[in-house]
Amino acid sequence: MFEEKKKRKHQILFSAIILILIFLLLGIWYAASKSRPDETIAGERQPGETIVAGRRETEPESEPQKESLLQQADKAEDGDPLSQNTALPDEGVGAAADFQIPSALPIPSGSSDSSDSSKDPKNPNDRDLTRGIDVSKWQGQINWEETAASGVEFAIIRVGYRTEDTGEIRPDPYAAYNLQNAAKAGIYLGAYFFSTAATEEEAIEEASWTADFLAGYPITYPVAYNCEGFLSEDSRMYTVSAPQRTDIALAFLRTIEEAGYEAVFHASRHDLTDGISWETERIEEQYPIWVAQYPAVPYPDTPASSYPGAHTIWQYTSQGTVPGISSYVDLNVAYFRYEQTASPKKPGAAPDAGDVPIDSTFQETDEMVTPKDITNLRTEPSTLTKDSIATSIQNGDWVRRTGISTRGWSRIEYEGQILYAISSLLMTESEADRGAQNSVPESSGLYQTADDRVTAKTETNLRNAPSTAGTEIVASIQNGQWVSRTGIGSNGWSRLDYEGQTVYALTSFLTTDEHFDPDDVDSRNIIWTPSDDSVTAKEKTNLRDKPTTEDGSQVIATIYRGDVAVRTGIGSNGWSRVIYEGQTLYAITSLLTEADDE
Repeated sequence: MFEEKKKRKHQILFSAIILILIFLLLGIWYAASKSRPDETIAGERQPGETIVAGRRETEPESEPQKESLLQQADKAEDGDPLSQNTALPDEGVGAAADFQIPSALPIPSGSSDSSDSSKDPKNPNDRDLTRGIDVSKWQGQINWEETAASGVEFAIIRVGYRTEDTGEIRPDPYAAYNLQNAAKAGIYLGAYFFSTAATEEEAIEEASWTADFLAGYPITYPVAYNCEGFLSEDSRMYTVSAPQRTDIALAFLRTIEEAGYEAVFHASRHDLTDGISWETERIEEQYPIWVAQYPAVPYPDTPASSYPGAHTIWQYTSQGTVPGISSYVDLNVAYFRYEQTASPKKPGAAPDAGDVPIDSTFQETDEMVTPKDITNLRTEPSTLTKDSIATSIQNGDWVRRTGISTRGWSRIEYEGQILYAISSLLMTESEADRGAQNSVPESSGLYQTADDRVTAKTETNLRNAPSTAGTEIVASIQNGQWVSRTGIGSNGWSRLDYEGQTVYALTSFLTTDEHFDPDDVDSRNIIWTPSDDSVTAKEKTNLRDKPTTEDGSQVIATIYRGDVAVRTGIGSNGWSRVIYEGQTLYAITSLLTEADDE
């Protein structure tokens, strides 16, 4: 009996020990599950990991529109999408932010602050962070030594784009300069291509071109696919559906990956979540996301993006200021870190870009030129800042041209100064001698029928043929004198009906705007294309009394997604003219979308 009781006692004790162990194991499991992230990011590289072509991990954004890497529904004269970075603070493109490296980089809530190198960069709540920028020609010539000294760790550099008008692939004119000098300054390199590919074949062509361009550079950070403005009627992708667009993006990313680079998809929070831009789930299953989402208060005060999906890079403002860069720039935080710089795929393949951008190289020439009508002479070959205008010259003012750049600029000697003018606005002595032969006849069919009233922005000549060479001035009109326009030519001239005569004037010197201010120098070179559609903000944007953020321009109203305004004109400077609550106001075109899309 005693032995039986003793045996039962041992059994109870053993059972108690087992239960205690079970509870201990459950506690450990519960604690571990609380510390694990609730999402993982597909395809992220481990620090120092090499990429194997065609293989990736299987683990399970401006406002946006740019809010993407480089947004760009606006277009420059050469068909190059115009980055929304040309907007200044408070235009709905994120709050202005200085690039500062805090003593301890903020980690998103729910994670521990640790520098443990074993942490998984694919885990959004358990990762190292790095700070960087993305740039293109719109940032101008960057002093990369100053930028690196400020704490910038990586730069994602635009290498090229496909034009909307001709569909040709062009390099960013500053790409080689930026890649070479950023690397020389010790900054990790990434890259992106701005795509307008309308087919998978075009996307593969773009990606192959990008990989070839990058082969000579140490590309450590990802290579991004960036595509925007595709819902605009003038986009070559306008008729492409979301499933087709997604297939096109995946073809680009797959080709980049097969070339040995980490591929990443860049888009705004809006485009990733609106249900009509992309099939986001399909992309997320295969490639990491670089999201553009601009909070009212920038990082690090806002510690994380509001985008609900997994993402490896967050572009948190397009209004950043960074030492060494004279214009606003996109700021980013990446949730991973590399300890080693990647080797170029083809060492020695990159050409020497020197210490100046491609735009500053000119083919030598020596000839006399004059403006076709009137043009500005600038202190640098760029229209990005109005402060670069030194003077203006008119037809008949002859100056010596000493160089022509591949980017469309002429180097001019003027009163002892070296200045620059847009080459297409100039003509040589031989071109002037050809006179009226340069005019575009009506029979050429290059005039689009028009039926509107125009006036001079300030004062302009009316000529008997669409040319300044070998033609007669019939009359001159000033701002406030209205004439009927019957045609708009692809040659830059408008056909007018003036006192019963058919005459011609340069389109860029005319306006349909009854509220045009002739004293506003900046607006004189804006060409307004008539429009009549209802628009709303993609997320939020300001309406101003002038189509600029400078020169005392005032914010009259702010509209949000769903607030409707009537657009009456689209300007060549990237602004739209709208009527809102009875007032004529202006907003940045790339921040607007058709109200019907709502």
